Amino acid sequence: MADRYGRRSVLVPVLVGVAAMLAGMRCAAGLPLLFALAVGHGTLYGVAFVILPSLAGEAVPAAGRGAAINTMGLGADLTQLLGPWGLGLAAGTWGLGGALVAAGVVPLAGAVVYLAQAPGNRPSPSAGATDGFGFDPSDSLWHDRRDMKGDSPRT
Repeated sequence: MADRYGRRSVLVPVLVGVAAMLAGMRCAAGLPLLFALAVGHGTLYGVAFVILPSLAGEAVPAAGRGAAINTMGLGADLTQLLGPWGLGLAAGTWGLGGALVAAGVVPLAGAVVYLAQAPGNRPSPSAGATDGFGFDPSDSLWHDRRDMKGDSPRT
């Protein structure tokens, strides 16, 4: 979906939808509605979680993409580990409905921050260096394997 319509036009409504589903769970009257909202939340969360690693990968030079995507994954894992503790404290203070609304604030804030970053205003991850790390790859020990083809029988 994001490939066809663009990440921005898909991610923002999906994040707003996740927040709306969580807030809607607070008001759900009956198990069928709660189940429908949970399915909607899971679907929208799944769409968002496919787009986010690609954004992390595009935010850095090619050499650092794996590290960026893994760092994003680590953040997601920590959120899934520590989030229930924080939401448990919120539920103890504001009740279950308040915890659901608090959980909905997170994707909504993410959508606002993402919208606030105009594509033209973001600095290039490789600004000031050919590869983003301060050295020119042609002068370094790192060479593209395509350039080495035929130099050795092992490549």
